Amino acid sequence: MSSQADNAFVTQFTKEWVTRYQLKETKLLGTVRKYTGVGSTFSIPRINAVAAVRNKPRHADLAPANAEMDRISFQMQTVHAGDVIDNLDQLRTNAEYRGALTDVLVAGVNREIDRIITEALNTATTTEIAGTAYTPSTIITAGKLLSNALVPQDENRFAIISPGAWEDAISDNKIGSRDYINRDDFQSGMLRGALGFNHVMFQALPDSTWTGGAAPAIGASRRRCFFYHKESVAVGIGQEPKIEINYVPEKFGWFIGVEAMVGAVLVQPSAVFRVQIDD
Repeated sequence: MSSQADNAFVTQFTKEWVTRYQLKETKLLGTVRKYTGVGSTFSIPRINAVAAVRNKPRHADLAPANAEMDRISFQMQTVHAGDVIDNLDQLRTNAEYRGALTDVLVAGVNREIDRIITEALNTATTTEIAGTAYTPSTIITAGKLLSNALVPQDENRFAIISPGAWEDAISDNKIGSRDYINRDDFQSGMLRGALGFNHVMFQALPDSTWTGGAAPAIGASRRRCFFYHKESVAVGIGQEPKIEINYVPEKFGWFIGVEAMVGAVLVQPSAVFRVQIDD
């Protein structure tokens, strides 16, 4: 009788998957204005400010304001991620493939949505704010620039900052003091209302050479951070991330697919400002 046990009887697999660290939720979608149910091309009407008239003479005709109007259009982009689960692979390992694979596919689509928004932000042509350290002066300068552009000073001003800028922010009591920053926000990488901005720490911000397409390099020595008002950036959503799970007889397995249709554009490019911060 053999004294050796076959590997099939000694190898055990846990059902719980360990997912490699990755960005899962979209970090930027909540910082922009969303339009849903749009088609392949989306058009947003814009209207300029007009001047009022004082002391109009009695019975005189009021001259038309002649408000200037235009439209800004952008193309929607399709985003897909998918993979196949082999029936026998699930039996061999006793692992719950389906849930784990669905999670990482949705995460991949969410990261692509953030990249589409980042590409739109990166088209801003305003002068970059000077400095490579994230200081109270940096934020105050950004606030001044937005105010000079007549941007409302309300709860919808956002600062999207890199991990290096986040480190600078939480090390400065004028920005990230725990005395007035909500603990839950602090732990999730957000500083609400710090010097007039809601700060969101985003790990996938680009460096100065990035022009879109491929993912920005993680760990770049200097990252481009953005200041803007929520109404300055529009995102059209033709299809929220949708999950399809179908059996494919030819593959003897299940195909899991996630799809979305998203586009983004700067509605008011003059109200988006950038700064490069050492990371």
